[in-house]
Amino acid sequence: MKRIILKKSKSELISRKHHWIFSGAIHKREKSLSNMDPVEVVDANDRFLCKGLYHDASIAVRILSFDESDDLNADKFWFDKIKTAYDYRQRIGLPSSTTDMYRLIHGEGDNIPGLVIDIYCDIAVVQLHYPGLLIFADQIKSAIYKLPISISKVVLKNTYSKEETSPEINNEPIKAKENDILFEIDPYKGQKTGFFIDQRENRQLVGDFSADKTVLNLFAYNGGFSLYALRNGATKVCSVDISSKAIASLDRNIHLNGLEEKNHLSVVADVMEYIQTETMDQDIIIVDPPAFAKHKSKRHNAIQAYKRLNSKVFSKAKPGVLVFTFSCSQVITKDIFRNTIYSAALQSGRSIKVIRELNQAYDHPVNIYHPETDYLKGLMLYIG
Repeated sequence: MKRIILKKSKSELISRKHHWIFSGAIHKREKSLSNMDPVEVVDANDRFLCKGLYHDASIAVRILSFDESDDLNADKFWFDKIKTAYDYRQRIGLPSSTTDMYRLIHGEGDNIPGLVIDIYCDIAVVQLHYPGLLIFADQIKSAIYKLPISISKVVLKNTYSKEETSPEINNEPIKAKENDILFEIDPYKGQKTGFFIDQRENRQLVGDFSADKTVLNLFAYNGGFSLYALRNGATKVCSVDISSKAIASLDRNIHLNGLEEKNHLSVVADVMEYIQTETMDQDIIIVDPPAFAKHKSKRHNAIQAYKRLNSKVFSKAKPGVLVFTFSCSQVITKDIFRNTIYSAALQSGRSIKVIRELNQAYDHPVNIYHPETDYLKGLMLYIG
């Protein structure tokens, strides 16, 4: 295994159990090191620190193990990691008789940086977020098949290249259920792995307040919040998204669940343009935009976008409305998001109460040593 030597002043960072080593912490590395290489990281006195995968980027090493005896090439290493994650899902009740889609591996949250595995019924969708993981694809797939669950197929994708890496792709949507609601999932062309599983508990919360209410779902994608509202007795739901394909999938999901189509209105539109012209007199409004910033360099612009969006919603909402507003931008911390919503409230001039803070679903665990895994934040608000 090739070696990386850290600077004297940086070695102590490893004891904090964070899973990233930045390029600025490296003192010396072998000249032959490439993006696909597993590495052993040592301090200036040649003492072992950790093992991981090298990437010629700002995040230079993603740590897979702090144990010198671990063999990263061994099938057992990968099975033990994935089985540990599966045991946690079992402990929180997943899968269940009502929910057969869930996140099995949440990257650093499950101590496997850059790896995401989502289960949809009997299909596992594996996302690789950097090149080094590709060399372990066979071990990862083998570990999934060895779990005590029925898996018929593993679909392998990557996010660092537009090319799909799985030979099994056939573009057939999957049907999976969440809290007894069926969804058509497209892991091949859909966003992320095909669905935003991280909003499960928040969708249920919206459903709990939807009986006999009207609902506006902004950035609706394929309709998670909309279906929960309809299933729980909403009298009218309006779903808005700029993607006609997403709206078409939403409409199919409504039909799939036998919900009253007359109680739903699909709108293909740019949300920012839509909220400028529409009345927005619903009882519940969901504001769940895509990540406005994926890097710190874009954070300021993202803050301004969240502020404009929420200020306009607050200004136009009728008194007594419940607003569920979110940010999935990792670089927008909870404090930044809350302060941004505070600024939007000031700008709108409305009386606003925070009912509760909202987070990602339980199968997206937050690693206490890796705060970046706490990425989804939201607020349930009452507009007076």
